[in-house]
Amino acid sequence: MGRVRSSIAAKVKLEAVAYSRAHSLAAAARKFHVAERNVRTWRKDEAALKELNGKRSRKTGGGRKTKFPELEERLYEFFKAQREKKLRVSRVRMQKKALAIYKDLVDDGKCQADDFVASEGWLINFMARKHITLRRTNGEGESSDESGIDNE
Repeated sequence: MGRVRSSIAAKVKLEAVAYSRAHSLAAAARKFHVAERNVRTWRKDEAALKELNGKRSRKTGGGRKTKFPELEERLYEFFKAQREKKLRVSRVRMQKKALAIYKDLVDDGKCQADDFVASEGWLINFMARKHITLRRTNGEGESSDESGIDNE
């Protein structure tokens, strides 16, 4: 059975880099139980690791980029505008708006016609990327009608 992948904190990576400079790449790899290429990569990325300041183990900017960044930005702006107006925003409404924005982008020539369908999975991932939760507005935000308030 193969080795289990594990996340290594930036602080530990910096310790391995310091050890490798004092001894050797191979010695650091043996001491920290990693491959030499990992220590070599950490030495190359030492400045970025120092910027993390022990808060995270990964550098920022990693991962796959979104396929339609302008669509997502416009959909997020739509969502924020609806929330500011205290209007209900449903998943179906978000999907329909995403499709409408996509059609506008294709018509304007800003993106190529693709098989974008605004699926449930895409919407869930979009909401996670933008930290969106769909919740019902209640309490004071529900209504700004002051006609029912008695003035004493």
